[in-house]
Amino acid sequence: MNQDPLRRGLTPAQAAAAQQPAQPQTPAEAGTMPRLHVVGVFGGLFCGYLGLSSVIPVLPRYVRETFSGADVAIGLAVTATAFTALIMRPVAGNLADRYGHRMVMRLGALIVAAGGLLYFLPLGLPALVGIRLLLGVGEASLFTAGAVWVVTLAPHNRRGQLIGLYGISMWFGISAGTFAGAALLHFGYGAVWAFSAAAPVAAFLLISSVPALVPAGRAFLASAGGLWTSADGGGTWQSLGALDSALRAVAVSVARPSRAYAVGPGLVARSDDGGQSWVQQRAVLGELFPRPPAAGDAPGAPADLRALAVDPAEP
Repeated sequence: MNQDPLRRGLTPAQAAAAQQPAQPQTPAEAGTMPRLHVVGVFGGLFCGYLGLSSVIPVLPRYVRETFSGADVAIGLAVTATAFTALIMRPVAGNLADRYGHRMVMRLGALIVAAGGLLYFLPLGLPALVGIRLLLGVGEASLFTAGAVWVVTLAPHNRRGQLIGLYGISMWFGISAGTFAGAALLHFGYGAVWAFSAAAPVAAFLLISSVPALVPAGRAFLASAGGLWTSADGGGTWQSLGALDSALRAVAVSVARPSRAYAVGPGLVARSDDGGQSWVQQRAVLGELFPRPPAAGDAPGAPADLRALAVDPAEP
C-alpha cells in the first residue's frame, strides 16, 4: 500500500504530482458514453416509437371503414394513447427509480409490441380504444425510463447534449414510423399491424443488449480509528492506513467514483484512486481556515472541520 507522500517529506505540490492516477479513465471520467449503451438506449427508443407511430396515418381510415366511426370516434381512437401516457409518465419514472431503468424500458417495449398484436383481433371500437390506452402505458414506460437512464449513463459534462440526441431519436422514430405506416397500408391493414408489433420487439432486443447497471459495492467509513473501505457493500471492511488521523467525514464524487475526499482534525485529503493513496490539501486549509497565532482549536481552525460535500457537476 502506498504511503502518504506528505509523510515522506514531500511538499504539497510534489505530493500532488506524485499521486497522479496511472489507471485508465472510466467512460464517465473520459467524457464518453459507451457505444453499446448509445445504440441500445437510443436505438430502442427509436424502434419503439417507430412501431407506435406507424398506425397513426392508418387509424382514421380503419375506424371509418371498419366501424363507420364519426370524427369524434376517430379522434378518440387516435388520442387515447396520449391520454394514458400523460398520466402514466410520473408513475413510470417512479417505477424506474425503484426497479431499474432497463427493466421498465424493456417492459414498455413489450407493452407496445403486445398492443400491435392486439390490432389483429376482431374487436369493436371500445376495445380498440382500450388497446390505444394500453399503448399509452407502454409509451410512458419506454420514454421516461429511457430518459432517466440516459442521465444516469451520460458523463456529467455531456448530459445536456445526450438528452437532446435522445429527443431526436424519439422524433425521428415518430417521423419514420408515420411514413412507414402510410407506405405499408398499400399491402393492407395486416402489414401495418405486423410492423407496429415487430418494431417494438427490435426495441426490446436493443435495450436488452445494454448491460444492466450493477450497484457499486465500494463504501467508505470515517471513524476515530481512521479510514475504512468496503468492496462488498459493507459486508466486510478493510483499514486504509494511508490516513491515520481521527476522521470526521468522507465524500465520494458521483461523476468520478474513483475520487474521494476526507476531513479530520487539521486535515483535508483527496484521493484519485479509490482511497488507496491520499494527498493532504494543506494549502487549501491554510487559505480557508487560517490558524490563530496561539495554538489551539478555536472555532474556525482546521481542527474544527466536521463535514464536506462534493459538487456532482464539478468533482
